[in-house]
Amino acid sequence: MGKGAGKGAYGAAVAQADEELRGIMCGAQRSKHTHERGVEKCLALIKTTPEVFADNATEGGFFECVTRVLVAKKRDGGVERCLAFVARVCSGAVLAGDDQQGDVARRSLLWLAKACGAADKTARGRALEVIALVLERLIGEDGAEVDEQVWTALSDAVVPRVHDKVAGVRRAACLALRRLQEDNQPATHALGRALARDSSAEVRAAAARALDPSKKTVGLLLDRCRDVNATVRKAAFDALRLKVGLRGVPRDRRAPVLARGLRDRDAAVRASATMTLARWFVSPKVGADATKLLELLDVESQASHAALALRALHAAACALANDDRREATPAWLRGEAEPETCAETRRRDAFDASFYYDAVDEDGQNSYVVALESALEVADREDTLLLQKKEGAEFKKRDPASLRLRNALLPSNDEESCLPENASTLTPAAALWLRCRVLLELEPSAARLTPSNLEDALAKFSDGDDLARLCSTAGEQAAQEEMKHRENDGESENSDDDEDLSFARTFVAAQVLDCARLLVDHKAIDEAGKVRVADAIDGDFVRTQKPLAECLAAPAARCLAVARGLGAGFTEDGASLHAAVESALNRGETRRALAVAAQLLAEPRCFAPPRSAAQDRFLEEICDGDDALVPRCSISPDADDRELAVLALGRRMLLGDANDSKRIAPHLWRFALNSREGLDVRGRAVCALGDAALAFGCAKCAPDESDFATSLAKLLDEGTAAPLRAVAAEGAAKLLLAGRPLSVDDAETQEARVGASLLRAFLACENDNDEDDDDDDMAAALGGKRRLQQVLSVFFPTLASTRPVSVSRSIETALDDASTPQQAASYVASLPGQQFAAPYALCASALAGTSLRRGEALTTMRAPDDQGEAALLSVVAAGVARAAAEAGEAVAAKAATKFAAACSSVAKGTEADASKDAKNLLVSPFVADAEEAPLPPPPPKAGPKIIAPKAAFDGTDSEPGTAKEAPVVEAAEAPKLSLAEVNKFTVPKLKAALKERGLPVTGLKAVLKARLLEALGYDA
Repeated sequence: MGKGAGKGAYGAAVAQADEELRGIMCGAQRSKHTHERGVEKCLALIKTTPEVFADNATEGGFFECVTRVLVAKKRDGGVERCLAFVARVCSGAVLAGDDQQGDVARRSLLWLAKACGAADKTARGRALEVIALVLERLIGEDGAEVDEQVWTALSDAVVPRVHDKVAGVRRAACLALRRLQEDNQPATHALGRALARDSSAEVRAAAARALDPSKKTVGLLLDRCRDVNATVRKAAFDALRLKVGLRGVPRDRRAPVLARGLRDRDAAVRASATMTLARWFVSPKVGADATKLLELLDVESQASHAALALRALHAAACALANDDRREATPAWLRGEAEPETCAETRRRDAFDASFYYDAVDEDGQNSYVVALESALEVADREDTLLLQKKEGAEFKKRDPASLRLRNALLPSNDEESCLPENASTLTPAAALWLRCRVLLELEPSAARLTPSNLEDALAKFSDGDDLARLCSTAGEQAAQEEMKHRENDGESENSDDDEDLSFARTFVAAQVLDCARLLVDHKAIDEAGKVRVADAIDGDFVRTQKPLAECLAAPAARCLAVARGLGAGFTEDGASLHAAVESALNRGETRRALAVAAQLLAEPRCFAPPRSAAQDRFLEEICDGDDALVPRCSISPDADDRELAVLALGRRMLLGDANDSKRIAPHLWRFALNSREGLDVRGRAVCALGDAALAFGCAKCAPDESDFATSLAKLLDEGTAAPLRAVAAEGAAKLLLAGRPLSVDDAETQEARVGASLLRAFLACENDNDEDDDDDDMAAALGGKRRLQQVLSVFFPTLASTRPVSVSRSIETALDDASTPQQAASYVASLPGQQFAAPYALCASALAGTSLRRGEALTTMRAPDDQGEAALLSVVAAGVARAAAEAGEAVAAKAATKFAAACSSVAKGTEADASKDAKNLLVSPFVADAEEAPLPPPPPKAGPKIIAPKAAFDGTDSEPGTAKEAPVVEAAEAPKLSLAEVNKFTVPKLKAALKERGLPVTGLKAVLKARLLEALGYDA
């Protein structure tokens, strides 16, 4: 009998409604275009046949249809469209305003709340997704009211799912909680915990998008801006842009978090950080005013970060204006030019604006620029609504945000002079903006402007008298400020409280000096104006008897050298650059004289050949003589004196020849290898030695007791501090890219050792979940783990493209060390030209007994294209599989077997290329045996359960399983650990301790630590 038979007209009507509902659901599954009409039909069915929407409806009712969608295992477009349709039906019933339809909506939401606790993980996740879609559709709609009981039930059902064992369910729960946080502390707390501690990146990203920031939770978002996963970092910056204003971020964290995002190694994160910065810049609180932005970024204490923000805004403005002015990473690091060999390599911030023009879609549009334009349009709409509510009838329409951004960062060339009359009118923010305007106007664009356009660009800064007066007043005010500081120090010798001291005038003077140097160097000032500027700087910053902050000596020396004509400034009269240094020495200002001298040595144009007698006399009295200034200061008890002296010695090496380098290098190595010396001094020495070795060869820069390569390897050791290791790695990368021999004897072996050390350092950065120290002053000056990762992530692909043999030797040497992780082979195999060398080295290492478990890495590699190489790897990998199987390494045996099969498929019966078998692996025991006998089956994986065979499975994971317990060998009890010991554990030690106790070892450091503390009985 058919459905509804024997029930009369009523049964027939219900059956007809069921059929209609199934037709509506089928239509909704096929196309979204049917959704609007389908919602209307469903709301009509609620009125005509409410029995179809009853909780205990017969077969074919609404809730049974929804259940089938929730438990569907296949994830395709049809299921997604059905979920969206169900959400529209529920939200439509809420918005209808009818009591009967509202009751159906109420029961639907309560039913979905119960479904969140289903045993089936698919049903849990999709129920949460539907709840999230319903709540998103209700926000902002008129008449959207949800019963308090329903709201509570939803919250009570969703919050526990944030801790679900399935990552997909946790992610869906975070999205559902996005609209359930109002006056709901448990929801906010659950999202904050997921954002900070969840082991899944997709869950942390979803939590970042869902969390409503407040004074208590904004710090969590800022922490995720430095997450190990790029998707999470991007989600955090997106959340800051959409939900947090610039003033909502703590003052001391604004500039660092922006700078970190703008220098991120991932292009999408850099673009998101730029959009966040642009959104803040055009907001009503900032009003597209660069000076106000710099004030809010705490320009005095975050000058470099604030300048980087201006550079990013300038790049964004150029991109929006289709301007060709761009900045890029150093040419030597891109492999497009030889490293500099005759001048000191400047260590600049590696700001890369390439994401504005590299990512182009099929239509020829730059996706990041399109996203930036879209973000600014959204900002326009939001700000317009805000200002209309605030100003009412007085509201005046403003220019579009993109236009205001371009006008602020790309000013027209026809405006009048931008130099202020007096430095007293300059705030620190205005001074930095002045310097950045000159820098952005000249340096990035100079090569692309015609001479006439360049002249127009410089015209507004070209008044020599104004510039000289600005420098003089800046120096006078900086001296007055320093005098007050020294008076205060004298009055309170026993006080360490200097929080009230202001260095605003010193900061302004430094920016004015840099601005003057740029203008003079670009010939914006005429010869008479240059003389006036030089006299002002010489009198008010170098020869003055007034006290000045030490930080002003270097910028003053740079500007003075350019204004005096560089090499032409070394004369025999009293206006000579040498005379300026002697004047400071005669007054007892040794530190100032040393700083000025070191800066003059940094200008190769000051000592361009042929050198005059005055220049040689300066070098003799400052660096080369027995009683010269620099050698005396290098043995000073003051660390600042030693740092400046080491800096000067390194620059002197580059100004000389190979004999000068051979004479000075041993002295610098004593600083570099002295573990009791400060990191800043050691870092300066290492940087100088690397640059000198690049110019004159490693043999001319070796220490007295050993060779260059051995000493460099000591600096690349894992025990070396991160800033020093970063400097050494950068120097080694330049030498390897240039092909410089690292040693006279056995250069290839030494090169392989250094390359292996660089590879281990790079992988240590990739696997380190600890928070790095790149925001510290030392890391900012020398480099840290992030800087090291940035350099090496570009270095290895470049070296593999230019000198593939060097990379092959490096991975071979690295795998001979048991401490090298197996990811090393996987990474090298992904580089150009290493598809054979990396798996061959891995197999050789495994067969040599270093670690058979490393064979697991073969699962990530592909067979080489050359048939002879593939045949060789097929035979060798089969030997690894046999050795691993006999040793009980099931995963490694399986990976090697699959890789051997893949190589055999590529080889197509070709004989193994014995000429490529450098280590004679074809005659090793396991490889020879593997050719004669078939492989034994790998042993079963060890585990707590053995799954019994089953003919078919047709159901959900909520059904009773058929697993039976496997015999478990009792493990020895792990040692008890104290709280102090756990607090000192690194990530590897935490994982080892968890593994001893049979606990999961996945997650961030905070998760691992909490898990171990809980197992030990401590309060996590």
